[in-house]
Amino acid sequence: MGFNKRVVDDFFQLLGGLMDQYKFKPDRIYNCDETGISSVPKSKSKIIASKGRKQVGAITSAERGETVTVEICMNAAGTYMPPFFIFPRKRFNSEFMRNAPIGSIAEFHQSGWMQKDIFEKWMVHFIQFSHATQDNPVLLLLDGHCTHTKSIELIQIARDNGVVLLCFPPHCTHRLQPLDVAFMKPLSTYYDKETTNWLRNHGGDVVTLKQLAEIFGLAFIKAATMTTAINGFQKTGICPFNPDIFNDLDFMAAETTNVLIENDDMAQVSSVPPLPVIRESCTLPEASNSTTDNEKVPDPMPGCSHWNDQTPKVKKTTFKNVSPEDVLPVPQQTLENREKKKRNSRFRGKTAVITESPYKKALEEHQKNSKKFPAKRKVTNVKKKLFSKPDKPSNKVNEQNDDQTSNEDDVECLYCGNTYLQSNEGWVQCRACLKWAHCSCAGEDDNDDELYHICDICKV
Repeated sequence: MGFNKRVVDDFFQLLGGLMDQYKFKPDRIYNCDETGISSVPKSKSKIIASKGRKQVGAITSAERGETVTVEICMNAAGTYMPPFFIFPRKRFNSEFMRNAPIGSIAEFHQSGWMQKDIFEKWMVHFIQFSHATQDNPVLLLLDGHCTHTKSIELIQIARDNGVVLLCFPPHCTHRLQPLDVAFMKPLSTYYDKETTNWLRNHGGDVVTLKQLAEIFGLAFIKAATMTTAINGFQKTGICPFNPDIFNDLDFMAAETTNVLIENDDMAQVSSVPPLPVIRESCTLPEASNSTTDNEKVPDPMPGCSHWNDQTPKVKKTTFKNVSPEDVLPVPQQTLENREKKKRNSRFRGKTAVITESPYKKALEEHQKNSKKFPAKRKVTNVKKKLFSKPDKPSNKVNEQNDDQTSNEDDVECLYCGNTYLQSNEGWVQCRACLKWAHCSCAGEDDNDDELYHICDICKV
């Protein structure tokens, strides 16, 4: 399990080192994250109805809707950066930003999800908003998405402008990221309320991409409060810095995956047979049944002969004193099962300071050694002609050009944007939106035949 004591301690150790080195103040500590908003919200706010009523009607758009990605950023002092929209279109349309929050920026991509080049553009706007310089640096906390951690150009832009990037451990953002802990839930609730109000005031209409920025802006103003931002950084132990914010009960769920890996020295020590223990025989004095002079036997109390002794007798038992864990131990994942489920990615995400030289050199070496698949030929299915005359024999030979490839079979990864023909990794398809992605980008095992994957956008 990702959220365990070891990875959390490593994260706070890196964060503490940066706090000691740069002396960041609350207004210089930022957190950014993406969220997907749909024209048809999935999460519903609380509904008041009569008790016992099984069905409650609600106004909604009778469509599946389209998803728009929004980049949100806030600091520990309660200041919010204007939202950054990514619409699922190829061309710019100014009508999508009608009545959007002041200072908002829009980008367009056919998938509607964050890409490496788009996040680099957002980083330029973040530097202008935070006034980050090398003399006055800022700390930016973000998750381990491939668009954040696998771009050399992004790392270089951050280093040149005094932005220190710190990545959260994988599968820990639900407890360590301030936006996930304090902001995303109120935002989705207010967005659902504003969508319902818009549908009530515009009878017969549905919410499209042209009204989405306006409705989101109303919800963003209500959710983006100073108290929410300050509490988010405080509950995660980031600001004020508190590495002991989580206790042992918070890590209890990770006990099933804690596997003790022995090294060679421990194995050698354990292989040595135990030494025999020599015990000397000794005789113990027998206990005397006679009472001493100092001991007095109590006199019997007077009473009726038919009275029974009401003193409860303690029954003897042969069971030993054992703990509940000994009776029903916590199931542990074996080392063999962990090796089977081991991911095939050679450059896994982990908590690290992305802007430091060791991480940058490791990423450059990984991209340099990554191989590319050769171009694949397009396989066409031959269709039989029914109820037609047979073709006349011809002496011409149809030659097939192996170098010609078609872009129709090539797809892009919904996370990083790289195409299928340019990668050498396994791919996985989302069962909800039927989009494809790298197994390493999606965080799935390439060798799992029974994989059921739902992308992060469809989970919202």
